[in-house]
Amino acid sequence: RGIKMGVSHHWRLGICLLLFCLSCCRAQRLTLDSVEADDVEAPYRTPATLQCEASFVDLAPSLGSFNITIQKEEGNHSAAEKKIEVFVATLTILSALYTDSGVYLCNATYEDQYKSTSFSLSVTETLVFVEQPQDTTVPLNQTAEFTCITNLPSIKRWLKNSLPLQFPAGSSKFEETENTLKIHLVEFADMGSYTCVVQLAGEVIEESGYLTADEYVAPHVIGVPGIDLVDGDMTSPIICKVFGTPEPVYLWHKDNISVTTEISKNGPYIDSENRLILSNANARHSGLYTCTGTNNITRDSASKSYNVTITSWLHIFLRFFLCNYL
Repeated sequence: RGIKMGVSHHWRLGICLLLFCLSCCRAQRLTLDSVEADDVEAPYRTPATLQCEASFVDLAPSLGSFNITIQKEEGNHSAAEKKIEVFVATLTILSALYTDSGVYLCNATYEDQYKSTSFSLSVTETLVFVEQPQDTTVPLNQTAEFTCITNLPSIKRWLKNSLPLQFPAGSSKFEETENTLKIHLVEFADMGSYTCVVQLAGEVIEESGYLTADEYVAPHVIGVPGIDLVDGDMTSPIICKVFGTPEPVYLWHKDNISVTTEISKNGPYIDSENRLILSNANARHSGLYTCTGTNNITRDSASKSYNVTITSWLHIFLRFFLCNYL
């Protein structure tokens, strides 16, 4: 009897475990809740990306039992790339045409469950760049090229540093085609911003790229931070060296007032080597002197300031006497 009761007990326990497992399986069954997608607008001949996403009640299933697709309701669409990532379907039409406009269906399946939604793609006549000018660096005497392509036929013109680009008669410096601008035998003077301006009816768009010569070096200054001179001392010109390629142009200022290059016997001036000369220096020549080197093509500049203190002989004598005898 004990053996019989033991077997009966095990049977009842096994049945209970089976029922519990079945109820758990039913409880864990996932429900495909919805599929969502937004309407899309894309300019003509530009990439159009369509997306739809499935959502589940509770946890998401494994990809092995799930599928989601996007397709045009009627007809075919242009060449496209398809991708499924997690529970999102993506359809990227590489160059949208007007015939790609229409209703698209997103279908999701999970086991015996099915959800679907529809959304629209509208291909518009908005003027946009398909390829625009980019910043570029090329060696001297080589050819630089800027590309300017739009999705619609339009009128194009080029600017350099915000001014209309000139195409001198008989010159081969600039070469313009339907979609490109080439600058041959690049010089430092060619550096700057090149802008493609595109017009269609009343709509105007523009994009710029900057041309830099590979050998270009921005101005930078080497000099001493402060100088002490004695009244009447003319033997020590203030040297400021601005390095850069091409060579920068120098300017000197004293307390924000320009210093002349005209030789003076009683005031500061700039000599032929861009050095600051203080003739018959005295206390009134003390002040803040600033040396600036500017590249006239790019307008890049660098500057360095010198605090110049000019002490009179009387002041030196008094300081020496007071320090040593009092």
